[in-house]
Amino acid sequence: EEPSTASEFHAFIGRYNQMRRNLVAINCLECNQRLPGGNQWIDGYIDGYISRPDYGTHYNTCYGCLKHYCYECKIDGEWQLEDCRTCDRHYCVNCT
Repeated sequence: EEPSTASEFHAFIGRYNQMRRNLVAINCLECNQRLPGGNQWIDGYIDGYISRPDYGTHYNTCYGCLKHYCYECKIDGEWQLEDCRTCDRHYCVNCT
């Protein structure tokens, strides 16, 4: 089923992102950069009938341990957060 701006899930994404913006800032555990960069914790982008592949994905968060990292940090030459090629979720180097 294609994402819709009229869905309850889409409304939840909007409320969740607003709630996160109203809370104390969260910083990357590696470099201390404020997160998220685009002010959205969950991708809720829909333009007409087009949604990004990341629609509904929680940004800057490891799906394994729920710790927050930016996408620019590398540890020992490896990205701190990477996409799983099977499920498209983001995992930190400690949980992959």
